[in-house]
Amino acid sequence: MTRVLHVTAVASGGVVAHVRQVCELLKDAGIKVAIAAPPEVELSVEGCPRLKVPIGARPSFRDPVAIFQLRKLGRLTDVIHAHGLRAGALCALAISGMKTPPRLIVTLHNMPLGSRSITAVSRVLGHIVARKSQVVLGVSPDLVAWMDKEGAKSTRLALIPPPSGKMKEAKSGRGLRRDLGLASDEVVILTVARCAPQKGLDMAVEACRILRRTMPSARPWVWLVAGDGPGLEDLRRSAEGLPIRFLGRREDVPELLEEANVFVSTSLWEGQPVAIQEALVAGVPVVATDVGGTRCVVETGGTLVEANPQSIAGALSPILCDPAREAQLRHIASRRGQNLPTLQQVLEQLKDVYTNF
Repeated sequence: MTRVLHVTAVASGGVVAHVRQVCELLKDAGIKVAIAAPPEVELSVEGCPRLKVPIGARPSFRDPVAIFQLRKLGRLTDVIHAHGLRAGALCALAISGMKTPPRLIVTLHNMPLGSRSITAVSRVLGHIVARKSQVVLGVSPDLVAWMDKEGAKSTRLALIPPPSGKMKEAKSGRGLRRDLGLASDEVVILTVARCAPQKGLDMAVEACRILRRTMPSARPWVWLVAGDGPGLEDLRRSAEGLPIRFLGRREDVPELLEEANVFVSTSLWEGQPVAIQEALVAGVPVVATDVGGTRCVVETGGTLVEANPQSIAGALSPILCDPAREAQLRHIASRRGQNLPTLQQVLEQLKDVYTNF
C-alpha cells in the first residue's frame, strides 16, 4: 500500500479545504495517508494521523527543526505531497542526500506577490521546488509556466474540484432577504472574498460607483460582499453612500448564492477559485477578472473581463437591465458547473503522479 504524507505550512481557507478533501479522497481509495502541518493549522481527517511540524509562512529559526522532522518522516513514507512554496522547499531540503528518498510532489496554490524581498526569496524557493520535485502541480497556468521556466522535471495543471456537498445545504433564502432588508425584486450582485489586497475589492467599490452614475434606469440592485479580513473597515468607509454592503464573515454562502442574480470576482490573482466554482454549480451568472487560473474554472461559462472597474461595470450593465439576459447566463453557468473537475478525475491524477515518476 502506498504511503503518502501531505505537508502544508501555515495556511487557511482554500488550501486547507483542498488538502482535507484530497486526504479524504485518498483514504477512501485505500491509500495510507498522514498529514504534517503546523500546530495552529486546523487540519485533521478521521483515520489519517496528524503530525505537528512547525512550517511558518516566512523563514524563521524553526525551519531547521521542521527540516529535521520532515527528514525523519520521509524515511517512513513513499510519497511526500507538499502544498505551497514554503512547504515544498523545506521538504526538498529535508530529503536531499537521502539514499532512498520518497517521491516529492508539490502543489503550488499561490503566485508570490509583494515586496522585492518577498519575490526574491520566492524565486529561490521556486528554484529548489522545481529542481527537486518529481512533479509540480500548479493551480493556474502561470504557476505551471513558472516551474517550466525553472526547469521542473514534470509539470501539470492541478485539478481542483468544487467543494463536495456544500450546495445541498442551501435552504430557501426568503428569510435571508428579510434579514438583510432586501426587497423581493431587488437584484443581488454577490461577491465572496477575503478583504485583502489580492481580492481587488476596491475595484468593486469603484465599479459600484460607476454603475450608480451610469445606470439610473436599471432594476433596483444591491452589491453584497461576504468575507472578513484586514481591509474590511477601510472598504466599508470607502463605500459609504453606495449600494454596496460589506457583510463580514458569513457561514451561509449557499443561501446567499440562492438569492444572487450575478456573482462577481474582482481579484488581481486567483488559482482556481472555489467561490466561482460554487457559483457555477448553483447556476449563478459569473463576471470575473481574467487573472491567474480563473479562466480554467470559468471557460465559456461566464464573462471574463480585464481587472479594472470600467470593465467590471460594463459586464454587469446588461444583467442589471435585462432579465432575459440574466436567464440566458444562468443556463450557461449551470452547464459549466456540471462539467467542473470531478473527485474521480482528481483521484486519477494523483494516483498517476504518485506512481509513474
